[in-house]
Amino acid sequence: MKKLYRNFIFDLTIAITALVLGIIMLPPFGIGVYALNTLLAATIVVYFLVYLWDKLGRTKGSIFILTVVECVIYFFVVIDLIIQQFNVFEVLSVCRALGLVLWVRGTISAIGMYITALSSSRKKSSLLSFLSRILLISIGMYLFAHPLFTNLVLNWAICIFFFVSALAFGGLALLFSPSKKK
Repeated sequence: MKKLYRNFIFDLTIAITALVLGIIMLPPFGIGVYALNTLLAATIVVYFLVYLWDKLGRTKGSIFILTVVECVIYFFVVIDLIIQQFNVFEVLSVCRALGLVLWVRGTISAIGMYITALSSSRKKSSLLSFLSRILLISIGMYLFAHPLFTNLVLNWAICIFFFVSALAFGGLALLFSPSKKK
């Protein structure tokens, strides 16, 4: 019974949080685009700190130069996403920024794969890793050149997702609410 009560509290908390986030993300309030830009910028910074910083420390030569180029491009994307918060100008929408990040990651990774394949005498790289890099490049180029969604559409999609999550977790909270037995 104690575990069931904890699940009720958890479900109720998630439902209330999702409802509040859904209301905050409504496009008439204008906070959604800022939240999307901030979320993407924070994701890029975390990616840089977790993966690229370690990669900068353990690589050398041309792979190091490619990683530095990737870091510089990500730096400018993050700066653009932050500047958009102040309504100065908009260079990249969220979809275009995501496309640029995916394209750069796929391209740098494919070039790095090619360089390591040329410089080492180890076995060939796997076909799956090569195809995943080609897929990253393709998706990134498509999102950058022809965005699938605008910031407003993405904002509405996230808002609807939060409302549906609030309904689902609210239903779970009501379904598993502790019954009062006397």
